[in-house]
Amino acid sequence: MENRTYFTIGQAAKETGKAKSTIKKAIDNSELSVAEKTARGFKIEASELFRVFPRKTEERSQNTPIEQTETGEERIENSILKAKLELADQRYDDAQRTIEDLRSDRDAWKHQATALIEDKSEKNQPRRGWLARLVG
Repeated sequence: MENRTYFTIGQAAKETGKAKSTIKKAIDNSELSVAEKTARGFKIEASELFRVFPRKTEERSQNTPIEQTETGEERIENSILKAKLELADQRYDDAQRTIEDLRSDRDAWKHQATALIEDKSEKNQPRRGWLARLVG
């Protein structure tokens, strides 16, 4: 006795991704033959079904994210790259703090130099005698 796979119209529709009405029309138009008609419906042989309608393949829609799995090597490489990125971010932050410190020092030195120049210009004025300084 042969062991064959049979489908109902509903099962055939699910397997092929077609509507039940499309399967029924193919039967009515003799495009798809049935093994037998029972009280519960049609028995459609799997080979006959897939001769007329190809098996449904799983397609990814635009909205479905693609799940990617990492191999052992990729996982190691990704962890190395993450560590390098964290180190680069830390170095960048350190460089930014150093730049800020240097700017602060520059501004302080500029202020000090300006004060020294102004102080020197006051000293270059002719010296007044003690009587002139006293009277004011």
